[in-house]
This record gives sequence, C-alpha cells and structure tokens, in this order.
Amino acid sequence: MKCRPPSPKDFQSLADQFAIPTTDEELACYARQADRLAKSLSRLASLPERLPRSEFSRGLAHRPEPHENPHNAWALKVRIPGAAEGKLQGKRVAIKDSICVAGVPLTYGGAACLNNYVPELDATVVTRLLRAGAEVRGTATCEYFCSSSGSHTSNTGPVENPRFPGHSAGGSSSGCAALVAAGEVDIAIGGDQAGSIRIPAAHCGVYGMKPTWGLVPYTGAVSNEFNGDHLGPITANVRDNARALEVIAGSDGMDTRGLAKPGRHDSLERFLEDGVRGLRIAVVSESFGRPNGTPGVDEAVRAAADKLGSLGAHIEDVSVPLHRDAVIIWSAFVREGVYANLYVGGGFGTNHGGLSGPRYSSASRLGEITRESSPTMSALACSWARIWRKSTAAISIPKP
Repeated sequence: MKCRPPSPKDFQSLADQFAIPTTDEELACYARQADRLAKSLSRLASLPERLPRSEFSRGLAHRPEPHENPHNAWALKVRIPGAAEGKLQGKRVAIKDSICVAGVPLTYGGAACLNNYVPELDATVVTRLLRAGAEVRGTATCEYFCSSSGSHTSNTGPVENPRFPGHSAGGSSSGCAALVAAGEVDIAIGGDQAGSIRIPAAHCGVYGMKPTWGLVPYTGAVSNEFNGDHLGPITANVRDNARALEVIAGSDGMDTRGLAKPGRHDSLERFLEDGVRGLRIAVVSESFGRPNGTPGVDEAVRAAADKLGSLGAHIEDVSVPLHRDAVIIWSAFVREGVYANLYVGGGFGTNHGGLSGPRYSSASRLGEITRESSPTMSALACSWARIWRKSTAAISIPKP
C-alpha cells in the first residue's frame, strides 16, 4: 500500500483546526518533509503482518434460517471442531459477534460501517477453547456497537429471552446468554464493559462471569475502551464456568492488559469442592439504597450474602465512599475511550503493544460518525468526547 503524502493544502487545514499561524513557505517545507515520511510509511505498510495462524479447519459460515434460530440469538453458524482431547472436550461454544473468528464475518451487531469485515485471525480465547477440545458452533448476536443493555438494537432484530418469551434477553451479549439458556450451546464467550456479560446472564437465568481486568486476554476482540474491556464465559452451570475460565485465562504475551501469570488459574474447578467455609466476602454498603436502585435487588443481594454466611463464609460490610461516584468516573473515561478506540483508533485503539487486526482497521469506517453508521448513543458519546477534549484539562482521579 502506498501512503499518499499530505499536500500544503492539507497542512493548512490542520493549521486552521488548531489555530496555528503558518506561511506559504512553512507549508511547502512541511509538505517536503511529509513526502519523505510517506515513503517510510509505505515501506512499513508493505512489511509482513505476522499474524498468528488459525490452527483448526472450519466450514463456511452462514446466516441460519428462522426455524434454525428461534430466538434470533445466532449471528452466524459455523462448525469448528476442536482438539480430540481436552478439558472442554464435547462442549458446544458460541462466540460473541464482537470477537474475531477467522473466516467468519464480524458484524458487531450488524454495523454497516464495518464494510463486510472478515477476520484474518482467531482471538486468543477462541484458540484456547478449540485447543481444549470445545467445538465452536457460531457467533452470537450482540447489540449494535455493543451499546445497549437490552436485546433490541442489533440490525438482525431483537433477541428473545428463552426463559420468558416476548421479553428482553439483556445485553449487550444478548445472543450468548439466550443460546446458553436455550440449551443450544454449553458455553458462550461474551464481552463486558458495563455489565454486558452480567446483565444478559441475569435476564436469562444463567451464569455469567466478568473476570478481573487483565485475567483473560482481549486479543482479537473489538475494544470499546481499553481500561474497561473484559471477556468471560456464560454457562448453564458453575462447573462449566470454572472450566471455561481455566481454559481462557492467563497472559498470551500479546495483550498488554494481561496481568495474570500462566499456571495460577489452571485449577479453579477444585475450589468448587471446597465450599465457601472461611471465604471472606465484603459487602459494599454504598451499593445499597441508591436513588436509581431497585429495593428488590438490594434485598436479593442481602439474602444471598446471608445464605453464604450460613454456609460458613465470613460476611463483612465495608465502606468505600468513592463507590458512590463510580458511575460518574466510569462515564467520563468510557465515553472518551470509545471515541479514541472506535472512532479514532480503528476499533482496536492505539498506543499499546497488543496485537490488532490490520484488516479490521482498514475495512471499518468508524471514523464517519453518521446517522447511518452509528447508533444514537455511540454518536452522542463520541460527540461528547470531542467537546470534552476541547474544553477540559486533564483530570486526576484520587485514590480512595
């Protein structure tokens, strides 16, 4: 790919944007320098991509007919058999439609701005599941741009709750939870930035795990905001959840979010036999009685804590005053991060050492914030972030 050098006119436009005074002589000098840089960038673009190869063969993906997709939970179906042996041998898996599966179109909830992108690599979590003997059955419908906690914004239509027909399955990993609840798969891998694993799992009556940030590599998944990105399992029972987390957790040497050391998470299932006796569980007092909270939910959480206490866990109320401002803090960095990652960073973000899919960035048109390409909430968030960048100085969040 040849990089076109910017012209003096391009530099004038940038100078006007940042209110930088320039002369014609300076603009011509910038253009000459840019021509040399363009040659270097063209050479960089010609270098081999060196992406990890897919280890497992697969058939062609297809959009299932309505009778094959009664809850509209499948984005695409495909059969990818895993290894003959392994911890997840025989388990059927669905992958959220924001996570790369090589050769299977990724639509991100049907986003037209992705321009029919077909991933060139398997996400780390996909490779690990297949190595452990699981079989990938397809990709699961997610909300448009993963920007809803309902199950009604995908371009392919609403996802119905199998437990409660005619009602929401929750989101944004809507199809993941619905497929597990319907018994069509044993495990689904969802993504969570603001409840997108936990909300649909709760709606559909299944088990959703949002792991500690950095425990599960995010390599090969579309990033909403670097500091809020999580991948985790949704399952029909706790044992499968533990097994799935054992398989997908641990640094892959590529994702710079990675905090977990290999081998420290490979025996999670054994804790199921130990029960909760002696386990220390903190209950954050600022989580209850919120103006926008639901009393019934507060009561259910307290009842669950009491039940765990009766089984031998040590329950203690703790106070974290900054917790009351957690949503405000999250709202600020996520909106700015969505703008930086999705609309400026080509869907994977910039300035971190992780692996990204170069064809994704070139295929997407996320920088075009238009009514056609962006859901209203994402467009508003990005517009807000632009204003935020122009009108505020850096803000430091104090430690609690």
